[in-house]
Amino acid sequence: MKLVGSNGDLKGDNSVVEVAGIHGVAANGKYGVFGSTDGVILVDDQDNISLIENVEGLNSESGNWLAHIIGHDHSDIFFGRSSNKGIFIIDPIAKSLTNIYAGADVVADMFSFDGEYYLVHTSDNKIRVFDAHDGEEIANRVVEMANIPEEHNHRNALSEIEQLRKMDDPSPVLVTSDKFLYILAPNRTQIKVLEIEDLHHVHTIELSAPIESMVKNGFSIEGDQGHDHEH
Repeated sequence: MKLVGSNGDLKGDNSVVEVAGIHGVAANGKYGVFGSTDGVILVDDQDNISLIENVEGLNSESGNWLAHIIGHDHSDIFFGRSSNKGIFIIDPIAKSLTNIYAGADVVADMFSFDGEYYLVHTSDNKIRVFDAHDGEEIANRVVEMANIPEEHNHRNALSEIEQLRKMDDPSPVLVTSDKFLYILAPNRTQIKVLEIEDLHHVHTIELSAPIESMVKNGFSIEGDQGHDHEH
């Protein structure tokens, strides 16, 4: 395994780390991690390269390795996703992998905007909220939401590499801010607003016309935004 800079210079070299394939990358300012068939490749801020080997259940077979990884500058841990084996915490300090959700039904996953929470959406429309600092589940709830548009959801017809790329796509029906989760309702003319911490409903945004999907246009507002009303 070699680490090469953007201008082609060699940053790091570890001939002991050998993997058959790589897909998925995330960084948090201290570490960079890469998903691979044989485990998670870890690169620290001194360009040292090491391998966190696969744990039981993870292997190089299709759908059984962590090919989708996300991180956040405000979280010391990363979260990796296997399409068949669920969600794993990647701890770069302990160099460990820990399964926190074992299921082949994950539709999407995301951090809250500020990196305090990690959210998982499964095919039964259950939202699970985890503490992004230790991976503890703190809330879950089934929420009615719009179906994901067909072009986002026909993975069985895709090649393996196309399926891996689809895992990196943001959800078209869920968007997060620091404290709130925005969910496109089944009628597509409403957006439900839930407080992430306990998933209680605080507001519904009425739209003038149906929409197909939502996308985050990043922003963060600090302070009390007067969201103590509930509907």
